[in-house]
Amino acid sequence: MRLVNIMNSSPNEWRVIKKARGKYVKGLLDLLILTILREREMSGYDLISYIHRTFEVLLSPGTLYPMLNNLEHMGLIEGIEQGRKKLYRLTSKGEVLCRSLSSEYLNIISRTAFLKTNEEAKTFTPEE
Repeated sequence: MRLVNIMNSSPNEWRVIKKARGKYVKGLLDLLILTILREREMSGYDLISYIHRTFEVLLSPGTLYPMLNNLEHMGLIEGIEQGRKKLYRLTSKGEVLCRSLSSEYLNIISRTAFLKTNEEAKTFTPEE
C-alpha cells in the first residue's frame, strides 16, 4: 500500500515525506500497537513487519520493544511465552484505552479537516 505517490515528488520532497511518515508512525505507535493487537496476537518481530508493510516505516527493535515493555507494565497488553517467541495480546484494560485513544485520534483528525485541500489551507487563518 503506497501512502503517498512519490513518483511525482522530487528527491528532496520524497525525503521530507518519508521522514514525516516515520514521525507520524512513531508518534502514534502506542495506538497502532493496541489497534493491531486488537485483531490478533503478534510477536515483536511480527509487529515490526506489519508496520513496515503497512506504513513503509521500518522500526528498530530499540524503538518497538521498550514500547511493548511499557504497555505490558501498564497492564494494557500481556506477553505470552511461546517457545522462543513472546506473543503479545491486548488486555481488557488495553481494549478500553484503545477505544478511547481511537476516539481522541478521530476527534483530532476531524479538527484538522482544513488540511485536506490546498484551497481550504489557503483560507485558514489562526485566531489571535
